[in-house]
Amino acid sequence: MRAVVSRPRRTLAILAGLLTLVAAAQAAPPKYRDWLDLRRGGVQTVLADARQQSAPQPWQATYGAKLPAGHPALSQFASLKLTITRAPPLSLGQPGRTLVRIEEPEFAKGWGVLVEGGKAWLRTGDKIEEVGPGRLSQPWPKLGIAPVVFVASEFSAQFESSIEGEFGDTAVLRFKPRYEAGPDVMPLKAGLSKRYGAWVLGEVDDRKGKQLSRIEWLEPKLMGAVPVPEALRVHLPGGDAAAVTLERLDLKVGEQVRWTGGAKALK
Repeated sequence: MRAVVSRPRRTLAILAGLLTLVAAAQAAPPKYRDWLDLRRGGVQTVLADARQQSAPQPWQATYGAKLPAGHPALSQFASLKLTITRAPPLSLGQPGRTLVRIEEPEFAKGWGVLVEGGKAWLRTGDKIEEVGPGRLSQPWPKLGIAPVVFVASEFSAQFESSIEGEFGDTAVLRFKPRYEAGPDVMPLKAGLSKRYGAWVLGEVDDRKGKQLSRIEWLEPKLMGAVPVPEALRVHLPGGDAAAVTLERLDLKVGEQVRWTGGAKALK
């Protein structure tokens, strides 16, 4: 005789199965995203997707390294460490939320940049100010890193934006200053992984095409559903020989991260 399963038990079994499928979907790597469809939608479609994909939930990671012997910056500092926090946009299509805080060297501890809701705040020393891409394009004293390289993609509305090219899995977006932007606003570039939507490049150039500051996020890997870079390559002043690779030292994801917005986050 076939066993008869009561309706409540059957309902519970179905719910349990659905929860198992949801958990598996959250843990499994995403399928290859249709880059061609995104590209056909234009730069703003690509940007909106990347902001959502790079932080589907809040995450925070610290990257650091000691400068190798003979490094051109050793006369200024011996190590570099920074913490980056990303959170999902406040709403679909809005700019992303990113906080970068310098931990080492000691003279720069606490310096940082925050973008949220299309606004940006910068801390250098004890001074916190609301700024635009022009001010962010000026390198931090002694460090020689322009804060804008961490958040280049968040100012696209103030630039003429285009997809400059594709190099393997990386798509490079170029942001050319609008005429009314003023002479202190420099051209920017942002690169993203076409597969994961994670940011992999930030760069600011002068108006003649010379690179002023650059970072590269290396080897994004899925931690749950979040594409987190394994390392960060920072191009310090002194050419290619001055680049240093910072290894990821820790990671927090989701409920472990407490996002604090506005200028108070830099205090």
